[in-house]
Amino acid sequence: MLPHHGAPEAKFHSAATNRANTPLFVLSFIFLTVVLSFQSWQQWQNARHAYNIDVERTLDHYKRQSELIIKAGLHANQIFTRSYGDQLEVYANRPADADTDDLWGHVSAAIFNATGFFITDQNGKVLNHYGSLLSPTEPGDIEKELRSQGLDKAIFSLRYSHLGGYYVGTRFNTSNGPMIMVSRRAYSHLSEIIFRGGFNGFEMVLFDRRDNTVSIREQFYSDTLHPTLLTEEETNSILYRDSIPMSPWDILALPIQGYWKEQLIESIRIPATFLIVFAILLIVLRRYLSQQGEAVVALQKATEDTERRADRVLRSIDEAFISTDHEGSIDYLNPKALSLLGRTEPDPVLGMPLKDIWPAPDALWNKGLAPEAIESLKPDQRVMQVQHADGKHILEQKMQMLYDNKQVSGYVWLLRDITESEQAKAALEHSRTRYKALFEEAGIAHGLLDLSEFDGTADTLKVVSVNEATLQLGDFDTLEAMGAHYQRHPESLTPLLKALTSSKSLRLQQNECELTLRDRSGRSIDIWASISFRTSSSHQVLLTMLDITERKQATEKIREREAFWMHVMEAMPDVVYVLDVNDRLEQKTIFSNRHVAQLLGFPDSREYIERSWMDYVIEDDLARCRDGLRNIRNSINGQTIETTARFLNADGEIRVLKFRDTPFTYDSDGKVERYIGTGRDVTADIEKQEQIVESERRYRLLAENMNDIVWATDAQLNFNFVSTSVQRLLGYQPEDLVNGGVTRIFSRPDLKRLGKALQHQIQIAINSPETAKRRSTVIREDFYASASNGSRVLLELQASLLWNDKGELQGLLGICRDVTESRSIEQELQLAAEVFENSNEAILITDQKLKIANTNRAFQHITGYSAEDVTGKTPDFLISSEQYEEDLIEKIGERLMVDGYWQGEISYRRRQGDMRTGWAGVSAIRDQNREVQSLIIIMSDITERKASEERIHKLAYYDPLTALPNRSQMHETLDGMLKRARKQGLWVVLLFIDLDRFKPINDSMGHPAGDEVLKQVAGRLRNCVKQRDLVCRMGGDEFTIAIADQPSHTAASDTAIIVAERILESLHQSFNLNQREVFISASIGISVYPNDGNSVIELLKNADMAMYHAKDMGRDNMQFFTASMNRKAVQLLELENDLRHALARNEMQLYFQPQYRTDSEEAVGVEVLLRWIHPTRGMISPGTFIPIIEDTGLIVPIGQWVLEESCRCFVRWQAEEQLGLERIAVNVSARQFRSEDFLNIVKDIIIRTGIRPEQLELELTESILMEDVELAMETLRGLRAAGVKTAIDDFGTGYSSLNYLKQFPVDTLKIDRSFIQNLPENADDAQISRTIIAMGHNLGMGIIAEGVETAEQLTFLQMARCEEVQGFYFSKPIDEASLIRDLGKN
Repeated sequence: MLPHHGAPEAKFHSAATNRANTPLFVLSFIFLTVVLSFQSWQQWQNARHAYNIDVERTLDHYKRQSELIIKAGLHANQIFTRSYGDQLEVYANRPADADTDDLWGHVSAAIFNATGFFITDQNGKVLNHYGSLLSPTEPGDIEKELRSQGLDKAIFSLRYSHLGGYYVGTRFNTSNGPMIMVSRRAYSHLSEIIFRGGFNGFEMVLFDRRDNTVSIREQFYSDTLHPTLLTEEETNSILYRDSIPMSPWDILALPIQGYWKEQLIESIRIPATFLIVFAILLIVLRRYLSQQGEAVVALQKATEDTERRADRVLRSIDEAFISTDHEGSIDYLNPKALSLLGRTEPDPVLGMPLKDIWPAPDALWNKGLAPEAIESLKPDQRVMQVQHADGKHILEQKMQMLYDNKQVSGYVWLLRDITESEQAKAALEHSRTRYKALFEEAGIAHGLLDLSEFDGTADTLKVVSVNEATLQLGDFDTLEAMGAHYQRHPESLTPLLKALTSSKSLRLQQNECELTLRDRSGRSIDIWASISFRTSSSHQVLLTMLDITERKQATEKIREREAFWMHVMEAMPDVVYVLDVNDRLEQKTIFSNRHVAQLLGFPDSREYIERSWMDYVIEDDLARCRDGLRNIRNSINGQTIETTARFLNADGEIRVLKFRDTPFTYDSDGKVERYIGTGRDVTADIEKQEQIVESERRYRLLAENMNDIVWATDAQLNFNFVSTSVQRLLGYQPEDLVNGGVTRIFSRPDLKRLGKALQHQIQIAINSPETAKRRSTVIREDFYASASNGSRVLLELQASLLWNDKGELQGLLGICRDVTESRSIEQELQLAAEVFENSNEAILITDQKLKIANTNRAFQHITGYSAEDVTGKTPDFLISSEQYEEDLIEKIGERLMVDGYWQGEISYRRRQGDMRTGWAGVSAIRDQNREVQSLIIIMSDITERKASEERIHKLAYYDPLTALPNRSQMHETLDGMLKRARKQGLWVVLLFIDLDRFKPINDSMGHPAGDEVLKQVAGRLRNCVKQRDLVCRMGGDEFTIAIADQPSHTAASDTAIIVAERILESLHQSFNLNQREVFISASIGISVYPNDGNSVIELLKNADMAMYHAKDMGRDNMQFFTASMNRKAVQLLELENDLRHALARNEMQLYFQPQYRTDSEEAVGVEVLLRWIHPTRGMISPGTFIPIIEDTGLIVPIGQWVLEESCRCFVRWQAEEQLGLERIAVNVSARQFRSEDFLNIVKDIIIRTGIRPEQLELELTESILMEDVELAMETLRGLRAAGVKTAIDDFGTGYSSLNYLKQFPVDTLKIDRSFIQNLPENADDAQISRTIIAMGHNLGMGIIAEGVETAEQLTFLQMARCEEVQGFYFSKPIDEASLIRDLGKN
């Protein structure tokens, strides 16, 4: 062989290829980098845009929520100071006189989350506070904050270490000048939102824009004493900033440190990872290509090595190898070929024609065959015999062509020595012939299968051969007949096919299966098939088949017999058992078809089965059972022992079981060690025996007490027997009829009719005895019988002929039965049939198959279907398919099975197609076996009634004016909300809304206008809440709103505040009524479940209470219910009850405050003041009980008593004490003044008490006079005509018109204390007081000032020419004794 020179050239080619690929790889990497970079830049821009939108929306939402809370806080402060300004003033200036707890109760009720409050003067200096100070500097800090925000309205935050809160300050006016109330509140959930943080990529900061300090930021509350500033870097990095209205704060958004760095890393992480992976792939690909080049070089080298190894192999193989060129000249031969040619060196023969060197005639190269012909030769045609020195050899010849550029360039001849192989083949053929003879002649069926093309189907299974036994097994003559038969019936081969498939897939050498084949005649043959794979071939299988039909039939018979006896044992109602027993009478179960526990109805479980049957015996029968076991133990062969015992079954009932036991085997001592027995429940047998005895007794009694008359005659038709029942039925003795005949009870016409019938039947019997014998009853007629008491009884007489054994007529046997009632029932049935046909309700009757058998006329009238239309159909065809419930028929069936009756509402379709509603009742008619024989269905049309009910339901549960749910539905729905909240741990909010000043709209514009306002209010309330929330009209101008599913108390309170504020704001908008604008407001009370009540009644009561508290606080506001409200309400109710008895118990007491002349300071009169001395509570303030008696109407009798008692006191003072007073002043309430007989009452009191009219002065407020000007004018003129003086009390605080004032015949103006308190410092009050005094003088009225408490105030009034004064400076209100004592000294 020539040496190989291609390796260096291959290495050079590989290196060049690698250098050419490198620029391509670099260019691909750069392009991918640019694409991914652009995509990452776009994603980065989108993320920044979304981030900015998220920041703006979050801060804007927070700003709006904060604005609502601030508005609510300021509004609550303003409402509270408006209502409790006087108490706040007292608490600030005179803390000792203030009821601190009561005031705090009002504050905590009106101001949500309040932790304290501060009262400051008009300059912000704290005068007093409630609640512990958070820091000694807190009052000063509050003053500083108030001053910085203008001393009018302020909201700010203070914090000291871990304590802090929000402060809301509002100005309010008092008699001493303006003050400021600052309420301190706990941080709200809005503060917690900032503190908790957790926003995506930014931090929210509450920023005080006044001093550029941080109030709250994530996980940080600013300390007032140590304010925190934003760093310059944070200031420059503010993302978004917005101001919170009505506050000193801005809301900021600051970026989180490193957030965008993380986002940048995250945005480039995936592209960078992709680029890295791509770069790695490029490097790997370049390395792979380099390795491939190196592999080519290595392959060329390997080829060279292979050629050398091939030469060595050819030299070493045992076959002769000869290579020639295309002309047949030898160019190579190996040593084996040289040996066959008898040569030692190849050189002499190389280049010589092979034909010349080896001219053997059987050599293929000497036969002149074409190469294609040589390739198609059979193996036996390729054999060549060669004589060699060591003997004769047989050679197998093979030829292979060599090609060069698709042209034959030579031939290779391979000569293999097959001498030994041929000899072995001859021996094997001899052996095969011998074994084939055994295979063919064996008595066992054998077959050889070829699985080379087998795919699991019968079509691909080839049968190579079978022996005669296999053909005889199926009664076939030839293999082809057998194959054709099973091709037509491949299903019988399925088990064999599965076994062959599994054997082939699992490579099993052996396998077995059972199958059933049918022979040529169709007879079934059970075959056991054994499969054996030939060791020399994986495709040939030896199949051995054994006929097991007879053995299987025998086994099947044994199995069937065993199953039969097993079924017999299982079907037996008795317990069959085989038990072992020993001397200790211990038993062991060998066999049992069932346990005694199962016979007694206990569950088939181990708990009951493993227990001994003795455990179920009642205690009294245990001894008997043990004796029975001893008897069995000692019994002899063939003896049967019977034992009866009582057991308790699963239902606790007593059952009687009877055991029959027979010895089975004995032990060495001759005692029974195993016995067989049965146990049977004989309870029913015993009960039947008792029933038979009882039945015999009953039949005996029946015979003695039956109501039917049994009678018999002889052949001459004379009575020879009449039963004693004739005495009970007709009152006769049997012998009376036997001796006297029947003429005593039947009339002659009836007897004639009876005689004719008897003669006719007897004549038939004489003419045809056999026919007469077959007839059981010959006469059945109704006759009226006369009883011994003269009454008539309708009897049915039945008579039969009596024959003797010889066929001779012996007489008659008959029964007379009272059918009066049955005939009446028949008439009733006839009447029922008429009712059925003429009923106004549709009636259907079904047959046993529940198909309609009959209907009445009303059915056709109601449904439109005639009887012919529905007969044979099931009644359910009437039910509307649109409203058909799948389980309706099942429900009806269940009720019929349980109760025998069902009734309910159904929707049905008339024949005309319209839908109607009906009320149906279904009754089941059963036979003696409780089997349903028929159904009776009665149906009435309730469509109109249903529509009326729906209208009634709407009227009952909805308000007809606003279409809102009414009070009834509110109670039911709210109760359901509370149940769901109780189960799920949720909260429910209830808002009670009452419109303010709604009555004037009704009074001034009419009820239609008021109704229109209510409808508009209902619409606005719906728009203020979610659709799932409940809005109801309770009646009048009262509404409620229930909001459910609140997760916490804080969430419920926040929701209530937001909704209430929304409602108040909505109602502030004008209402347009007939082109006129009307404005109203509302007072809202709020209660929260479960804190304020666990029931609907409690929540409504408490919300109503909170609503009235809102009205007390000036209306147009909301109030949460508190426990103090309830206590106050209870107290007020108790006070009201006690007030109704106060006069009778002499608990009312008059107090007096003297009135003095300004110039001389002499007492000229007294004002009467009412005090209540409660037996347990002591003196109660008029501010507490006066509103109660005004609301309840008690003001009229109490006011009349005050007026009369005051006059009596004054008269007594004048007569007995000589006090020198000119008049007594008594306050008159509005109700007293408006009463029709007020003037007459005053005149009567003057007459009864003897007071002079000019000594009585009645004090009236401005509001009383202005409410009804005409009535006021008329009453004042009447009082002046009677000589009674009048005064306007609290002048200046009302809204009286000067025009009316000059017309009112009033004697005195009384300046209200609110103008006096701030004199002389307050210039406004001083000017107002001077104006009132001057105006009164100009109108000719006297002037008196109340509330004078200092000398400076008195001096001012003296200089202003005020005639009279009263107040604490001179005297507090005192009782009568103190007044007499003080004035008597003067």
